[in-house]
Amino acid sequence: MKIVKLYQSLAYGLQSKGKVLILYSSMYGFVEKAINMVIDELRKNNINPIVFKITDTFRDDISDVLGEIGDSSALIVGTATYESNIFPLIKYYTDLIIGKANMNIPVLIISSYGWGGVVGELLNKELSSKGFNVLRVVEFRGMINTESIQRIREAVKELINTMK
Repeated sequence: MKIVKLYQSLAYGLQSKGKVLILYSSMYGFVEKAINMVIDELRKNNINPIVFKITDTFRDDISDVLGEIGDSSALIVGTATYESNIFPLIKYYTDLIIGKANMNIPVLIISSYGWGGVVGELLNKELSSKGFNVLRVVEFRGMINTESIQRIREAVKELINTMK
């Protein structure tokens, strides 16, 4: 019966209350630092996110990500800019997520860039065009600064309020 109930909840797109999936890539540690701050903000609000990361030395399995996205009540994607585009593995993972997730969930996008901030909006267009509710895009150049920290905190607060 447990398996049948799980299947039903996935088939109907039922969300697990307070389940936030975070997927991020970080090439130089800038996005990772921002995501760690996001995780801290969520935990301060009694939300324990499920975190998957892609770095130069580590990559979570896509099957694990896809297994968790189905009943998530929110999605946070963090990505670095790679040659004026979405980091390739984040693009690949999000393309697969699009077909598996409940599209009505709120999404927060965190992005860093070196020369120009275009990736957040590219990812926003991609997810929004598929029916996802992108609440905010927070982009920052290089390492997060005081202004970026404030914008990230506000975005997380908005995400949490949307989940209530």
